[in-house]
Amino acid sequence: MKITLTKLDVAERQLLTAINLFFQEQDAVSIHTLSEAASQVLHDFGRSRGVKSIFRDSDKIRPDKKKEFLYYLFKFRNFFKHADKDVHEVYEFEEDINIFSLLDAVKVHRSIKGALTPETLAFLTCLPQKNHTSTNRNRNYLKS
Repeated sequence: MKITLTKLDVAERQLLTAINLFFQEQDAVSIHTLSEAASQVLHDFGRSRGVKSIFRDSDKIRPDKKKEFLYYLFKFRNFFKHADKDVHEVYEFEEDINIFSLLDAVKVHRSIKGALTPETLAFLTCLPQKNHTSTNRNRNYLKS
């Protein structure tokens, strides 16, 4: 059987699957991989329509910290996808970053689609109830 898909279809499927896995408290690495794959496609798709990422395109990040911030934001995604330079590297994955990855993807998705899906609505509704332990740790990237 063949499935006809657009890039947006693929990104939406990845995002919704990541959200479902998140709520089921399933594998954090899989959630991150799916969320970041969706986020990248949504960011690329949205850029031509003037849609901005709340993290990648934020004007709230200090200019002198932007490169470091983006490295931090993408280091796990890149670690999970590639082994060409760091085949023997070991990372301690900070699972809380999934909340930020999903939030960014959900916001870009909503801006592109003009609406929320049941999954994205559920994520945004339940977000305030989650404990964000990495939030305070990363304040040094923000402008005063």
